[in-house]
Amino acid sequence: MRVLLFAALVLSIPWSYKQLTHGFRPTKLNHSLSSREEWDISHTEEERRQARQLLQQTFTYVGRGMQSYVFQSEDQSAVIKLFRRRTRLLGRTLDQNLRIEKTFNACRLAFALAKEETGLLYLHLNPTEGEEPILVIKDRIGRKYSLPLDRYSFAIQKKAEPFSSAIRGEEIDSYLRLIKTRSERGICNTDRHIAKNFGFHQGRAFEIDFGNYIYAPEEAGKEFDLFAKGLRALLEKHQPEAVPEFDQKLEALK
Repeated sequence: MRVLLFAALVLSIPWSYKQLTHGFRPTKLNHSLSSREEWDISHTEEERRQARQLLQQTFTYVGRGMQSYVFQSEDQSAVIKLFRRRTRLLGRTLDQNLRIEKTFNACRLAFALAKEETGLLYLHLNPTEGEEPILVIKDRIGRKYSLPLDRYSFAIQKKAEPFSSAIRGEEIDSYLRLIKTRSERGICNTDRHIAKNFGFHQGRAFEIDFGNYIYAPEEAGKEFDLFAKGLRALLEKHQPEAVPEFDQKLEALK
């Protein structure tokens, strides 16, 4: 019996360790896609300067999504999303290259047409040489890694507070204006999870998850209505007293 218990304990260590680290390791950031011209991102000198300044800090693990691992800067003003090589859904490994291609195209669209709406500060998709610094990160259990960012695909984004069930009037207004602006530019988000995809900073809404953006100008009107109705449904459930104000602001935008 003791032997069996010991064996079970030993076998459980890799699983427990993976749970503690959320499975993060630098090798999960590699992919096999070749560079593409459309993924070469142009930045202003100010964007480069701001990114270099931020990347001097140590970034600490805060979470993971289907597309990236997320680390927060020491001053808590920004996050870096390091794009993941693969993911699993319903027990099946998705086609890695198709998934990454879709994510990169969404990132490029966000940076080109919705930089302000997503809080995007910097984007690096293709491998480079001698352009990016070495970033120090800490994982979920405090281990440090030094990442030569030339090798990796990443996005730097303003940090926004998670969407909460208590939304003020200025936040409602900012949210509606964001989805109206985005929709009018022909951008749709095929992931309609409002609470997960949006956040706020000083009363301003940001669409923090843009990894499912597509360009579909013919869907602009429908897109705005879907996301407006989505927020209204959340307000009805969690904050019914705010619904009349929402309706007024929505009508004013139409």
